[in-house]
Amino acid sequence: DLFGAVTLYSQKPVSTGDVCRYGTHFGQVEEIGLRSTRIRTQGNTVVTVPNSRLAYEDIENISARKSVWYQPLIRLRIDTTPEQVRQVVDRVRQFLIDDERVLNDVLRVQFRQFGEYSLDVKVHCYVDTIKFDEYLQIAEELNFRILEIVHEAGASLALPERGGRLGQAG
Repeated sequence: DLFGAVTLYSQKPVSTGDVCRYGTHFGQVEEIGLRSTRIRTQGNTVVTVPNSRLAYEDIENISARKSVWYQPLIRLRIDTTPEQVRQVVDRVRQFLIDDERVLNDVLRVQFRQFGEYSLDVKVHCYVDTIKFDEYLQIAEELNFRILEIVHEAGASLALPERGGRLGQAG
């Protein structure tokens, strides 16, 4: 454990205050001691991990990211016209390009596939923040604008079929 602590202090895969994922645990590093490291989980519990295990297993340091991945899947009704799908794709793409909070270097908006009950448009981009609460606020605003774009194009979001075809009693 002492050797693990030396490894943690010298390589610094995480520091006190960082948010990380270790195995099935996700939380904030509270303390890195000589024998073990304490991680406070999202459920507000504390996981104590021996440093010898942390030093030799994968640790994902969420706090080290440069931006947050935004990747909604827009499922349009199966009866959406090709022109409406094009409008949604083009307008969402332009909206995201114009939004200064969205990084444009890997921005993609594509009509990806014919789903079981929908026409699927996939968005892939990064939001320029490392703060998760700020990301959630920005993502909500982006989602509302995308919903408006869908409605402005005369399209609707798809609902999964339940017990038969849509509109029929099941």
